[in-house]
Amino acid sequence: MAKKIQGSDIIEDDHLGNAIKSGNELLEVYKKIDAQIIKTAKDMKKISSAKGGQSAKGIQNLNKALSESTKQKQAAITIDKQKAALDVKLKALNSDRIQQNEELKLQISQQAKANKNLAKEKLGLVGAYEKESKLLIKLRKELKDLVLTEGEGSKKTKDLAKQVAKLDSKLKKADAAAGQFQRNVGN
Repeated sequence: MAKKIQGSDIIEDDHLGNAIKSGNELLEVYKKIDAQIIKTAKDMKKISSAKGGQSAKGIQNLNKALSESTKQKQAAITIDKQKAALDVKLKALNSDRIQQNEELKLQISQQAKANKNLAKEKLGLVGAYEKESKLLIKLRKELKDLVLTEGEGSKKTKDLAKQVAKLDSKLKKADAAAGQFQRNVGN
């Protein structure tokens, strides 16, 4: 019996946890810096509106505050760029996670189908004709893929085409014996 595929067999649980945690920590740092910039702007406003803003000491304080504000603004711009880059990276990580989840869902669906078919076979619910018919469908798909990848003239393609023709003929005979001729439509 086929082994059931678990999500943990393919992807570790919480494989992006550290990246997300780091991103959230960085976001908190950004928020603190934004708050400091706002505080500095308010302090500058107070200094410029104070009575001593006209004196030499007031002008020095104003220049000092302006210099500090410029430094903080440059730091904020740098942080905003880093934040934008991290946001893009986080979206990409989330996109990868969504894709991996969809791949897992598909694998689980295919595994469930395989398990269902195995159970039917074990219970004897699938007859020889149905098995051969499913095999013919599978071989035809493989033949089409081979024609596209290796061409019609390759040995593999020719061998598989013979096998498909033989199985198709066998099923047509079984259909004819049962009075069904749908495989001969168009002949």
